[in-house]
Amino acid sequence: MKDREHPRVGFVGWNPFQFLHFESVISRLPGAVCVIEDHKAGRGGFREVMPPSAPGGVLRLDRSDMRTLDGRFDVLVCQTPFTGIEEIRSSRIAMMQYGYAKEAHNFAPWRAFGDVCMTFGAHATRGISPFCECVATGNPRYETAADPAFRSEAWKRHGTSLDPAKKTILYAPTWGSLSSGGAFSKAVARLAADFNLILKVHHNTEAGFSGSAAGDAEGYHLIRGAGDDIMALLAVSDVLVTDYSGAIFDALHAGVPVVLLDSDEGSEESKSDVHSLERCRRDSLGVRAGSPEEVAGAVRMALAGGGPGAGVLEGLRRELFVDPAGAADRSVEVILNLAAGAYPLNQTRSYVRAEMRALYQARNDFRKLRIVRRFFRKFLGRGAQG
Repeated sequence: MKDREHPRVGFVGWNPFQFLHFESVISRLPGAVCVIEDHKAGRGGFREVMPPSAPGGVLRLDRSDMRTLDGRFDVLVCQTPFTGIEEIRSSRIAMMQYGYAKEAHNFAPWRAFGDVCMTFGAHATRGISPFCECVATGNPRYETAADPAFRSEAWKRHGTSLDPAKKTILYAPTWGSLSSGGAFSKAVARLAADFNLILKVHHNTEAGFSGSAAGDAEGYHLIRGAGDDIMALLAVSDVLVTDYSGAIFDALHAGVPVVLLDSDEGSEESKSDVHSLERCRRDSLGVRAGSPEEVAGAVRMALAGGGPGAGVLEGLRRELFVDPAGAADRSVEVILNLAAGAYPLNQTRSYVRAEMRALYQARNDFRKLRIVRRFFRKFLGRGAQG
């Protein structure tokens, strides 16, 4: 194995959610750099939210320049594929699991771009290991959230606006076709007389957020977005109301009861399929509400302990999560080992990676062709007019 001292490590992302997840690991690696893939439109609020302080500073790159990362770092750490990932040859790639929802995406062949993936626990390791070496490091955000100082800071930031005499509902709809915002948000908002209401806007929704982006936001006492840590919001909340969001599993780990809004029973465009936990284990995750009229009753049932039993929930925690204590240090160890040459690619994974590279390159070529065709159509159209 190579000398593992002082590797050049870049943490790659495009939204604050990703850098919140990286934060405690970045601080433990001297010289680590935050690499921002600039999506121009400010997706995830990057125009307003900066990543955490990094020992090596911040590098902001246009999407067209992301391919220049190859060889610039010994290890690139990411949660999801970034532009040009298929062209990385000299640098090695460490992936960090970011959630459990939508397994058709999380446990998909794009994981083969990674040399190793740091997972939350056994369930994710089983799902991802066909494509990539896995190490169950635990979730660094959960480790941070266990610190009493974290809870204190959460109350300072979010709790001062809440009525201490009332229970607090955190509503965190997912984005896209699975979002419950349009159908259920007003039903949640009608509970404002009896509860504190926090609306957490999904980071994929926030850039274009208006009341209609997550349903009608009127009536909510607090609205929080991409730069706000879901773990901090859970720390000041008594119940989570959501649909098919990964927040389900954050609440499960935190011991916060969940109300599940059945806003969709199988969108063909969704990555939440019949194998995903938020569908196949739905009754074990929380109290379900099948219509807006059922929301109030479901919230009160969840708060009264009427959801899945303690044994069921504890069994799920053991299946999904390793003890998060030490998760950041374990993640650093994986990154250093990777930089030193650990986790060699096996035969099957190398074949999958080759196919994924070809697929991504073909997709990029198709996009370039479309751009060229649009240009010439526009140019020829002007010529005909002249």
